Amino acid sequence: MAGDIISKKTRQEFREQFVGWTLRTIAMEFDAADVPWASDYQPSCSGERRSLVEQYYHAVDFSEWKDVRKILMVYEGVLARLEDDMINPVGRRRLGNLSRSKAYHRKRDRVVEA
Repeated sequence: MAGDIISKKTRQEFREQFVGWTLRTIAMEFDAADVPWASDYQPSCSGERRSLVEQYYHAVDFSEWKDVRKILMVYEGVLARLEDDMINPVGRRRLGNLSRSKAYHRKRDRVVEA
């Protein structure tokens, strides 16, 4: 969709961060941010976790700030978890992959657009 506030590439990078999470934890992150779930949508991607994230993404208008703010709250949770994993080399690599995308940065413990 033209005019997306969060690029498709950024959404894919964050979706991949959920691959190591449980389905319940993924749902809790999105539900806590009041992101609607398009349970009837059947994405073409492989895997239960990717599909679940895509079902949440499907219910979001990425050109509307009111929707994007909710997704940014989810992304904050992802970043917080990655920061907690910084003592683990795998966590450092994951955080490094996201920071190279240049789609966001952190300012005073908040995610802000780049």
